[in-house]
Amino acid sequence: MQVSAIAKKIDKSATVEFNFGESLEEAVELFGAEVVFSSFKKAQVVSLQSAMRKKLEAGVEADLVSEALFSPAEGVAWKPGVARVRAGKSVQAKAIEEFGAMSEADQNAFIMNLKARLKSNQANTEAG
Repeated sequence: MQVSAIAKKIDKSATVEFNFGESLEEAVELFGAEVVFSSFKKAQVVSLQSAMRKKLEAGVEADLVSEALFSPAEGVAWKPGVARVRAGKSVQAKAIEEFGAMSEADQNAFIMNLKARLKSNQANTEAG
């Protein structure tokens, strides 16, 4: 396989040929299972970090990122090597965006409404 690299700082590039193998079995034969798994793991950590950043940038709170990535309710759960279907912003992200566009008076009224709903939900849960 040909692998190319560009050194932008000095405006040079190079291409080399390297045999990574044509299959998992061949790669393990060439480099050993430990090397192949280590390489896979490193690549998937980078992929997962990228998915996490996208969730944070979409407005998902840090403590909800795991749920947003792995919950079936959020669509296709993140898995190594599986491209996610790009969905629109989460309901929470949309609400936060809308909240930021409100006047201070509207924000305060919205918060009061949320508190009232929360109190009602808690009362219903305790009663039920």
